[in-house]
Amino acid sequence: MRKRTLHTRNLNLLPLRTVLLTAERAAPARVPIHDSNERLALQLIEKMKTAQAMPNPFAGLIVESPRPMIRKAIREMAESHAG
Repeated sequence: MRKRTLHTRNLNLLPLRTVLLTAERAAPARVPIHDSNERLALQLIEKMKTAQAMPNPFAGLIVESPRPMIRKAIREMAESHAG
């Protein structure tokens, strides 16, 4: 079986590519288009960044874990509330 090839002139695309690159450099930058979800996400990110910069009001607070109650204390509490 014989392969058929398309005979075309050897086109040099280098001048076209050069012109396109030059035009791209000269063109003004495109303004990015954000949809509403992207805009809301960016706003949330900015809020989170500013919240991290704010001092934590609970930074100096010491939190103690509750101690498990012993049976005697439970019985005393039950008797005192029984009335």
